[in-house]
Formats: sequence, structure tokens, C-alpha cells
Amino acid sequence: MALIAEHLLVHEEMLVKLQAMRAIEVTELSGEESVQAWAEARRGARVLQEKGFFTPHARDDVPNRAEAGAGTRHALVIEDDESIAQLLEMRLTEKGFVVSAAADTGTAMSMLERAAGFDLVLLDVVLPGAAGKDGFHILERIRRTPHLQHLPVIMVTSQVSDEQVLRGLKAGADGYIFKPIKWEALYRCIRSVAGA
Repeated sequence: MALIAEHLLVHEEMLVKLQAMRAIEVTELSGEESVQAWAEARRGARVLQEKGFFTPHARDDVPNRAEAGAGTRHALVIEDDESIAQLLEMRLTEKGFVVSAAADTGTAMSMLERAAGFDLVLLDVVLPGAAGKDGFHILERIRRTPHLQHLPVIMVTSQVSDEQVLRGLKAGADGYIFKPIKWEALYRCIRSVAGA
């Protein structure tokens, strides 16, 4: 009986992985688009190292809830380093955010699926959780989910290579913050992408 249950569990896990693989969309870039994307990633990595943050473009589809008088803003911090998560929570709270936190990919996705009220996500790249899943996978899932796809997402990372920035841009990151975090840079990045 235990062997049958184990076999069913393995089969179910395989089905979940196959469904996830079917949901992945691949966009082929032309030669010119590839060159432009790579140039943007290189510029992003350079700006990130110089300023401590990078936003490829300001978001004009995100309302400024503070100016609109819409009340409390909610941020989700997805960070596995407890001390960094606590610092981010403290700094965001000082700026008027109510902050929720997740320390792994599973908890983060569960929180995002249950709550539609987040105004901002700060997302670490390297996270524990499902094998082979990281912050980029969470970002890709956010961008594929209709009620979350316009949610501003800032990558909080110590990985500043051209390849990492390009991967984030392709997945739909709205901004990058480099660790160790420069707090004024964080606030400017948040204002740029979330209007907060």
C-alpha cells in the first residue's frame, strides 16, 4: 500500500512539473532585439554597480496610492536572510508600508496567490524552496498571473552580472537593488517603479 501511495505521489509531482513546463512561453528575439536587450542588460549592470539600483523604465500603469489617498500600501518582502528581511521590513514600515515577509519560494507563491492587495514586491534572487526554483521563477509566475502581472517587482540581489540583469529584464523585473542596500537608492527605486 505504501509503495502504491509513493508511486502516485511521484506521478502527481511529474504531472505538476509537466503542467509548469507547458506554461512557459519562449519569445524569440530578432537579431536587432537581441542586441538591444543585451545593451540594456549591460547598462543595467553598470548602473546597478554605480548607483546601487536600476530601473529600466518608470511604471506609468501603477497608480500612486499615497497621492490618491487610497490608504495603506502593502509590500511583500521575499528574502531568506532574516536580518536583511527585518531591515527591509523596518525601512518600509518607516515609509508607511505594511509589510509581509516570505523566506522561501513556496511560501512566497502561496502568499501571492492568496492576497491580491500587495502594492510592491521586493524579491531576492537566491531563495530556498523547490529544487531549481529561484526569485526569477517567482517573477515569471507573477508576470503570467493576470491579477498579479502589473505588480511592481524589485529584485534585491548581490548578483550583478550582465546575464543576471538580462534574465531579470526578460522576466519583467521593474527594478534592481544591489546588496548591500543603500537605503536612499531603495527609496528612489520604489518611487520610480511604484509611485510610492
